[in-house]
Amino acid sequence: MSTLQDIPCTQLKGVGSQTAARLHKCGIVNVQDLLFHLPYRYQDRTRISPISDLRVGDHTVVEGTIISSQVKQGRRRMLICDIEDGSGVLKIRFFHFNVGLKQALACDTRVRCFGEVRGRGRQIEMIHPEFHCLATATLTPVEETLRPIYPSTEGLGQQTLFQLIDQALVLLNGQQGLDEYIPQTIREHFDLIDLAASIQTIHRPSPDVAMDLLLKGIHPAQQRLAFEELLAYHLSMRLKRQRLHAHRAPVFSESKLRDQLTQTLEFQLTSAQQRVVTEI
Repeated sequence: MSTLQDIPCTQLKGVGSQTAARLHKCGIVNVQDLLFHLPYRYQDRTRISPISDLRVGDHTVVEGTIISSQVKQGRRRMLICDIEDGSGVLKIRFFHFNVGLKQALACDTRVRCFGEVRGRGRQIEMIHPEFHCLATATLTPVEETLRPIYPSTEGLGQQTLFQLIDQALVLLNGQQGLDEYIPQTIREHFDLIDLAASIQTIHRPSPDVAMDLLLKGIHPAQQRLAFEELLAYHLSMRLKRQRLHAHRAPVFSESKLRDQLTQTLEFQLTSAQQRVVTEI
């Protein structure tokens, strides 16, 4: 029976030679590698923040109506829009845009944006936020779960990784599984959850997951993998020490090498030099 380690990434949908090469740069060769390519952080898009509550450095979702949209000429041509949500006004700025984007972000359009809040004088703004336009008469739900952000490389986007890991999770939940190296008695003693469940939770946290724990990196699913990694490190160090103790250096008995050394010298050794030769 083949394992996830036996399935190369090239068997997944959307993985050609170029994508395979980019995955290889991230240390990903097979499906098991994909599953252990864990998010290094999460984006919280599960709630909409009032503009009045925004602070510089926040990564957050805002929603409002465009009350101003104009192209300004300066050192760089830019599209600038003001969004109002009843609590305050946020400026969004685009340095790269076309006619279609300008038309989409017209006045009176209701939009939802996600990005990093930056300060510009006494104003706050987002530069090139992700956005989509909303139907004014329809309540659009926010995302229900945290969005994972993965380590990547040039040419390998987050959406590509997201889709590939989705396929890997399907295989994980199918016939192929992951080998459990921690005995059940130890897992029960330390109250560790199942390896496959840990992987599933970390990649695709469900709506009822404790998001604050996940964002802090202390969720039981994360602790399960951390425990295994630390245990593997501890055991490898013990094995290395055992091997060192099993191969002790031989003890040399008194030999004629010291006399041979002193006889080759053309001078008489001092008492200090004789002591050092003896120590050696």
